[in-house]
Amino acid sequence: MGIKVGIDLGTTNSAISYIKDGNPVIIENKEGQRTTPSVIYLDEKGNTTVGKQAKNMAVSMPKHVVIESKRLMGTDTKIDVNGKTLRPEEVGARVLEYLVRSAEERTGQKVDEAIITVPAYFNDTQRRATQKAAEIAKLKVERLVNEPTAAAIAFAFENLDKNSTMLVYDLGGGTFDVSIVEVFDGMVEVKASAGNNNLGGKDFDELLAKYIIQKYEQEQGIELSSLPDYEATFLRIKEAAENLKIQLSQQEIGSAVLPFIGLHNNVPLSLNVDVSRVEFESLIKKHVDSTINEVKEALKDSKLELSDITDVIMVGGSTRIPLVRETVQKYYGRPLRVDINPDEVVALGASVQMGLKAQDENLKRNTNGGLMVIDVCPYSLGTEVTRGHHDSTSYYDEIISRNTTIPTIKNKVYYTMHDNQDLVEVNIYQAEKYTGMETVHSPGIVQLNERPLIIEGLPPRRAGEVKIEIGFKYNMNGILEVTAEILGFGIKKEMTVEPKSGMTYFETQEAAATLETDVTKTELYTRMKPIIIRAEQMLKTAVGHDREKIDTLLTQLKDAMFSNDSRRAEELEMQLTDVLIDLM
Repeated sequence: MGIKVGIDLGTTNSAISYIKDGNPVIIENKEGQRTTPSVIYLDEKGNTTVGKQAKNMAVSMPKHVVIESKRLMGTDTKIDVNGKTLRPEEVGARVLEYLVRSAEERTGQKVDEAIITVPAYFNDTQRRATQKAAEIAKLKVERLVNEPTAAAIAFAFENLDKNSTMLVYDLGGGTFDVSIVEVFDGMVEVKASAGNNNLGGKDFDELLAKYIIQKYEQEQGIELSSLPDYEATFLRIKEAAENLKIQLSQQEIGSAVLPFIGLHNNVPLSLNVDVSRVEFESLIKKHVDSTINEVKEALKDSKLELSDITDVIMVGGSTRIPLVRETVQKYYGRPLRVDINPDEVVALGASVQMGLKAQDENLKRNTNGGLMVIDVCPYSLGTEVTRGHHDSTSYYDEIISRNTTIPTIKNKVYYTMHDNQDLVEVNIYQAEKYTGMETVHSPGIVQLNERPLIIEGLPPRRAGEVKIEIGFKYNMNGILEVTAEILGFGIKKEMTVEPKSGMTYFETQEAAATLETDVTKTELYTRMKPIIIRAEQMLKTAVGHDREKIDTLLTQLKDAMFSNDSRRAEELEMQLTDVLIDLM
């Protein structure tokens, strides 16, 4: 029997968790770490390394490393890494695969299903891209959960005897989300969400790195951008800035120190720049302040007052920054909840949701029958309309309001614009804000569909005499299905919205095949191929415990090959050989 897991696929770090004896537990990766940097390294042979080792290679071999790819999810961006072109979904797939294989190695069980978390403010295209990353990694994912919702679930699990109205403030490496959540009588209900997909700790690192360079150039009179291979130099300074940021969370003054950053007139340069916490805070203050605007927006949408909030839950590594905590606490006016691990709580909540979905009996017992989770649609969704014969402007018209409880089905009736109009073309849009006057070209209005839904064969009638009902069905994963029906004439058409950007179905399948075959090109695979073939043949006839033992060892061997871990692969080869000999 396999295990079901919850995965926090983060911009900076990722984590994986499962339910053990009715409680959520973080699964350590192969290096024994509870979180894994969301970084991949591609060597000359095309082998992939994921995690801390990959991150350590970013400075010395930046063209071989991919970082922060989550921000590119759902775009048509192609990432060049060591002569190979990858899409963001493929990078995410490699991280997911590493997490899953680590979990299988640690638990000795196969992962057969997962829930993955996404930022609450991820749009339809970004959510689909996350699911495609799972498809490429051959991981069954039937549900996505918003990150602050997962954090609220974890908090609710730890506080089952308490009803609360919480504000989840989630500032991670790449995104910011805030959700207002009510917990009462085993119900976790999200009332409203807001956020910014382009704000996180990595932005603070970049600001600090640029400030370090500015101070260095002022002190030394040397323009670092003129150095050869400045791109690599900047990455090293950015890494030093991240370490400095961590220092400044513990002390008032810190230093960015790099013994060698390049050559200037054939003279080696070193960097040693002191930065105070006050200086750092002046760099990020306006960004931190902007998060309070999102908090106010979420409160307004929830129709609750700040005084109604019983707990403010701080989630995400960037909430360790003193200015962040001080800003939120000053606004809230009461102590914050910082007694949970901000790096792990999202993955833990995801595994609780996974356990609830799988009806884990121990979990149900520990939660007095289980928790019910109710989430919301963070954006408004609508279509394109014109107002009349004298106004041909294309306006956005809302069908599903932002922060509507999901899943939901909403319908709206429209009328033909022209005499004898014989077809209707339906385009789908998403809006951050809606006042009733936005055109489809307004800032914050995004077209979702690649192809319009076209319904033909309308009966010949005068303008306004034919009614068209547009229906939106929005599910728990943030996936939208659209129907268009000509009322009274039995003409109906429907579609699942296919995003305008991101990987196509065929590209996804090709990427999955490529990821699976990459390992077969290595020297290690060539050496292990005979035992793999024998084991796979034995699997066809083995039963019970014998079959389970072969399957476990075979999975671990393939995992070692994906990691290019020769020593581990050789150990598993010997174990598998012994098992097969015993069965012959």
